[in-house]
Amino acid sequence: MWPDAIAALDAIGVGARIRDETEAHAGGSIRRADGRMLARLGTGREARIVPRPTLLRVLSDEVETRLGPDAIVWGDTADAAESAESAGREALIVGADGINSVVRARHWRDASPRALGTTALRGVVPGEATEISETWGRGRIFGITPHSPGHTNWFACVRTVQLPPSPQPWGHANTLRGLYGDWHPAVREVLAQVTEQSIDARPLFDVPRLSSYVRPGVALVGDAAHAMAPNLGRGAYESLIDAAALGAELTSARDLDTGLVAYNRRRRGPSQRTRLGSRILNRLTTGPLTTIINAW
Repeated sequence: MWPDAIAALDAIGVGARIRDETEAHAGGSIRRADGRMLARLGTGREARIVPRPTLLRVLSDEVETRLGPDAIVWGDTADAAESAESAGREALIVGADGINSVVRARHWRDASPRALGTTALRGVVPGEATEISETWGRGRIFGITPHSPGHTNWFACVRTVQLPPSPQPWGHANTLRGLYGDWHPAVREVLAQVTEQSIDARPLFDVPRLSSYVRPGVALVGDAAHAMAPNLGRGAYESLIDAAALGAELTSARDLDTGLVAYNRRRRGPSQRTRLGSRILNRLTTGPLTTIINAW
């Protein structure tokens, strides 16, 4: 989680708690498959490794503290008809419902997710990583980051055609070892710990550029507005920045419409640049460029 996302959490009063429960890391490296250093990432900006369960727990605790234990209803879903009915009753509908947003589908036409042609695989293994690293091989990448005490997070991204068909959203352990088994020791050490059912494998999609994140009485935030490839490590936390910006603009605006316009002006440009950058990096790291890099 980058500093601007932490600042968004500060705005709602939970930044200090996240700092207390997580560790800060500065810098990192990009390597070739043989371990040779390609780039040392600067230490000027500090990132925090925030496990998703930790973030969700802290946020839900804060909501329940402020609004009561019944403020969050877990497990309920809404369809397009319910969204339309709500839009007639409520002052504002906020679509924070992810890449397959019901709200976006109802109010924005021709904005269906589009496949990137790549699949991300990820998991957590025992052991503690000493640095944040990403290794670029021939048309595929492998990343290693700290996770929580005693655990290491790993991720990989490959062209989907490199994976055998699988009926379940996990697996591919043997395929991973075939793709990455001759890479440098840090990668091999992680792969040795990977078990079949510990792998989460997901085809990647993004959302096309939207001309606006708002409609009368409706706003999109997070993946509903700008779902992106994970290559810049920004997607999940852009939603926090969106939410903080939306709240700030609505609070200071003279009316709802003015606040929505200000939110759109503030967030659409930066988030779309991040989405585009993530898409480009996804293409580069799974394309022929990495083959050239590893042939030096």
